[in-house]
Amino acid sequence: MRWTSSILFLSVAVVGCSESDDSQVAPAAEQQTHPSGEGVSKQVQVGSFDFGEVCIDAGAQVVDHVFQYRNTTDHDLEVVKIAATCGCVKAAMTPQRLRPGEAADLFMSTEVSGVGVVEQSSVVLLSDGTSLRVSERALGVRTTRLMVIPRRVRVAPLARQFTIELYVVDRRGIAEIGLPGVTISGMPVEARFTDWEVIERFDQAAGRPLRQVATLEIPTAQLGASGPVTIEIKTVSGLKSEVVVDLIPGVS
Repeated sequence: MRWTSSILFLSVAVVGCSESDDSQVAPAAEQQTHPSGEGVSKQVQVGSFDFGEVCIDAGAQVVDHVFQYRNTTDHDLEVVKIAATCGCVKAAMTPQRLRPGEAADLFMSTEVSGVGVVEQSSVVLLSDGTSLRVSERALGVRTTRLMVIPRRVRVAPLARQFTIELYVVDRRGIAEIGLPGVTISGMPVEARFTDWEVIERFDQAAGRPLRQVATLEIPTAQLGASGPVTIEIKTVSGLKSEVVVDLIPGVS
């Protein structure tokens, strides 16, 4: 006897972003057989969900969606395996066993950690060999950037301090950034900070972002006796950047 599976699908949105990954899920169902020994192979595209733009200014974001499906066969269906395109994807089904007529939720989440398009998929393999595929898409964007100039500095150990400039480009036009925190390997560093100065005003109609600049003076004595040293800079609003300092021995 040949087993068949017919699934009725609905889609429910849930508000819930990594670099683009075009890898595809292997057709697991083509390599599976029903416990009876009869080969069963059927792939079903349950659905896909596009989150649109996902802001990652404050770091990686996780977005998720719930897909619904119903067992319209005359026999029980059970989840055998769930696979995903990468470790940044999590998927689960509740319940894992469906009687005829029962519906279940297939949850999928994707982490968006970089700028660009993210496309990920998950596959649920059922006990009759049917594989259910769901996919998600998002566009990671940054509306605000913190830049350090220069990104690498050469400093004499006997120099009392060195200066770097901080630039913020904000496409939303928000002026409140907050004072930056300065750390080396997670340890706070004392630094002298001049307040932010607007060098270009925000103009949404013309597509011009808000640009601001500030100066940061860091005492050399806090760097230690050897280099290079990476200094992390993070604002109250969550913007991050860093500067690498090379100490030049014997130069004053």
